[in-house]
Amino acid sequence: MMRRLLAAFLLMLPAAAWADPLSIIVAAVYYIGAAKGLAAIIYIAGSLYQADRARKKANAARNAALRDRVVTVRGATEYRRIILGRQPAGGVVAFHGSVGQYKEQFVMVVAVAAHEVDAIEDIWLNDTKLVLGGVGGEYVQNEPYAKTEVLSTAESLGDGSTTVFTLAKAPLAGSLTAVYGIGVESSVLACSFSGTTLTFAVAPPAGTNVSYQYSTIVSYVRVRKFLGAPGQTVDAVVSSLFPGEWDSTHPMSGCAGFAIHFYYSEDVFISGLPNAMTVCRGAKCYDVRKDSTAGGSGAHRANDPSTWEWTENVPLLINYLATSPLGGRMPIANVSQTHVAAAAEVCDTLVDYSNWAHLVDENGLLITTEDGDVILAGATGTEEDPLYTAGLIYYCNQRPIDAIAELCEAMAGKYDFIGNTLVVKAGNYTAPVLSLGDDDFAGGPVPVTTKIPREYKYNEVSAKILDRAQDWREVPMPRVVSSAYVAQDNGEKLPLTGIDYQAITRVEQAQQVSAVRMRESRQALTFTARFKLTALPLQIFDTFSLTNAKRGWVAKPFEVIGRSWSLDG
Repeated sequence: MMRRLLAAFLLMLPAAAWADPLSIIVAAVYYIGAAKGLAAIIYIAGSLYQADRARKKANAARNAALRDRVVTVRGATEYRRIILGRQPAGGVVAFHGSVGQYKEQFVMVVAVAAHEVDAIEDIWLNDTKLVLGGVGGEYVQNEPYAKTEVLSTAESLGDGSTTVFTLAKAPLAGSLTAVYGIGVESSVLACSFSGTTLTFAVAPPAGTNVSYQYSTIVSYVRVRKFLGAPGQTVDAVVSSLFPGEWDSTHPMSGCAGFAIHFYYSEDVFISGLPNAMTVCRGAKCYDVRKDSTAGGSGAHRANDPSTWEWTENVPLLINYLATSPLGGRMPIANVSQTHVAAAAEVCDTLVDYSNWAHLVDENGLLITTEDGDVILAGATGTEEDPLYTAGLIYYCNQRPIDAIAELCEAMAGKYDFIGNTLVVKAGNYTAPVLSLGDDDFAGGPVPVTTKIPREYKYNEVSAKILDRAQDWREVPMPRVVSSAYVAQDNGEKLPLTGIDYQAITRVEQAQQVSAVRMRESRQALTFTARFKLTALPLQIFDTFSLTNAKRGWVAKPFEVIGRSWSLDG
């Protein structure tokens, strides 16, 4: 019995130089920094051509999803969704109604996610991030949905023995007057105030009248959040306003969202009601590294979601999506927790994005953005920036595997199946686990692929992301270009455009993945060979070294990207 291994050529990077997270998931690119004499890591992404075709085919739908996910809609047949990581999200109106003598209060209950979320961090109305305060921290305090008004009031105080009093409100400067008596027999008493503290020079007699003006915030929007936790009950305020319509039978069990109240004002809502959007810390995820019953250390338990925690770690998000009843519905035993843990460690690597070394192409030339800024790569620093994070909204009418592919792209990684078990790998180099040589071949041809067709080559990449640093606006990433690659292509621009990174929320990370896209499009060296059972230990994504005299390979590292069995000798 012989084993067929499909392998991708990897050039070994010196250990000291393995700080370049951009030299990842590149389709077996022969990548040598000639000017510096350094070799870079080479990786194969799997079915690069098929993946690229699938991206282009699905691009229109993906772009629409990127825009639509921040819009709150009304509908009876909207799909449920999962929020992973930190994401901006609109919602689906589950209930709405008007109340009051003149129907001056409009109320909506909005479902944001079909599961418990860790937190609803922010609420936005159109382009305004709401500041909540007042009673219960539920009332908007900032313009244009709250107005500052000046009101007048008066208080009666004094006992003839006390000189310091606490007022109900904080007077405005120059507005306070303290008077004792009536008409011509009245007298103004000397006093001063700081905040709500009023101090008299002489203790005022009983019946002293203090009049002043104060400012107050009149809020026209009220927001109450619910997170979808087990045992969640109906929103008490909405239920009291709409008895019989929204009662205890409407707890929104297992759903996260918010109730929002709009109070009538012609001045505030000139153009009608604004779009309501949240920024959520989404699903809590299981982390096998924190499970002391599964070889880790901590209180996480795979069968107890109450022990899970929120995260932006990419493999943990994949694990959640693959096993969620609303997602892949896979038993957790069918997701390789060993691979998840290893990839999670890579993604948690702390780097300093502000102090990275320059990325060079195969000729030792800088790869830059359109405006000349260098693409940064590869130095571990002191800042607490995880190497790879992700955020994604998954709609239940999507194929889970498409969302998993998006998440893998965010960590410059890949996925595959061993039988019915999902395995994932982050973009990182792993040392060979096995050495093979000429004696391990089982005969037969060894077809080798060395090039990628021109139509799959790129020398510049343009993309868009929802940038967390710019209030989650959809923004173009600075274009990534390589003058060296353009020169290799006889000066012809070969752009990869129309890309929306669904799961990436940081510009630096988007630039990494874009540079990877460009480099993987340049070259490929893969081969298929039949090996003896000495290759039995190799699994998908394992790295092994191969010596082959005919091709002059001496302990060259390869990565397994596929395998099958042969019974023909």
